[in-house]
Amino acid sequence: MVTKGEVYRHFKGGVYGVVEVATDHDSKELCVVYRKLETSECYVRRMCDFESKAIGGVQRFTLIDKVDIKN
Repeated sequence: MVTKGEVYRHFKGGVYGVVEVATDHDSKELCVVYRKLETSECYVRRMCDFESKAIGGVQRFTLIDKVDIKN
């Protein structure tokens, strides 16, 4: 399971830090709030999508490291 502070590489090459794991208010699904380390842009994706495989069967995000991600 994805946890706050972990760093992932996207299959297209970007590096992202997990800022928080949150719950969607309406669906109650777990979501990952993550930040692109190069630009500080923030994104939200459902946990099941974050952990899924992309087209071609490659892992969408691969764990690289666990660091202290500043909010």
